[in-house]
Amino acid sequence: TATVAPKHLEEGEEDSSCPLSAPAFSYCFAVISAALKKHISDPEMLIQGFEIISEQTGLRGSYDDDKEVDLFHPKYLPRTEMMTFLLDLIGRTEGTVLQNAVKCLIDCASGEAWCAMATHFEVTSDQPAACHSE
Repeated sequence: TATVAPKHLEEGEEDSSCPLSAPAFSYCFAVISAALKKHISDPEMLIQGFEIISEQTGLRGSYDDDKEVDLFHPKYLPRTEMMTFLLDLIGRTEGTVLQNAVKCLIDCASGEAWCAMATHFEVTSDQPAACHSE
């Protein structure tokens, strides 16, 4: 399995990489979830996928109406799809992988300041699980 290795920084060096905008991540989420479904039995791959999701859900937005639209605001993330997918993985994993999936789910629906709060529809959605084997 080939994945991109994490960026290693020298001591004192700042990470200048930029996370994906929320619309870009929404587009990529289908690929990420498909990769994680394909590698459901590979804990290392799942944890790397959860780290990507966590980075995106860790972004905080701006509520300043005088500014342009904040494309990094979590309210533009595919939260319903993410929660459905993560809930399914929580039911199919254990140990460290399970803990990482739960952390991602909590980050996704946290409702903290400068985040988007999960809507009633997102929490009670009857969408089919995104990860079931076919």
